[in-house]
Amino acid sequence: MSQTKNNKELLDEARALYEGGAFDVEVAKHLGITLKRFNELYDTVVAFQEFVDMGRTLCMAYWYQLGRLGSSGALK
Repeated sequence: MSQTKNNKELLDEARALYEGGAFDVEVAKHLGITLKRFNELYDTVVAFQEFVDMGRTLCMAYWYQLGRLGSSGALK
């Protein structure tokens, strides 16, 4: 992970990425790790798994909302 930022900053930024509709691979890139390492952390670190699960929920909500607004004509 990035050596110039602390873990809280990185995780706050990763959460913001998820809130904006980013997928795991984009978050892994931001954290400076491979998708393989991302998945290893997910499988072995409970706190990371919980973080990712929430992130995936935020991501899904972003895309659902965008689809809903788009289909209703609310997006121009």
